[in-house]
Amino acid sequence: MIWFWVPASLVICNDCWAYVCGVTMGRTPLISLSPKKTVEGFVGAFVCTLIFAVGWGTYFMRFNYMICPVHDLGVSAFTSMACQPNQVFVWRSAELWKPLSILLSTLVRESFTCKFLY
Repeated sequence: MIWFWVPASLVICNDCWAYVCGVTMGRTPLISLSPKKTVEGFVGAFVCTLIFAVGWGTYFMRFNYMICPVHDLGVSAFTSMACQPNQVFVWRSAELWKPLSILLSTLVRESFTCKFLY
């Protein structure tokens, strides 16, 4: 169920945030074919959809109804389900933050070394 609900809701979220960011901050046209679309709306929707995707996906991973395979059509959200979760749905925060911290430390180190060389 999670593979249907999360992508469908991300499409809706992206469209809504593109409109909101484009109306509030939009100045630069994105493409001449559609003059109402703006670069600010595109970038704002991208960032907001990424944030929403992480939050929405981690929220849905808490429910067995969303991550367990369905074996019959009589299953609903109120039916108790139990399964061994796939490794895709196991949150590993250390594996998420380690590459980001390495990237950040590399960027900081390079910015200081380049700054002092010139």
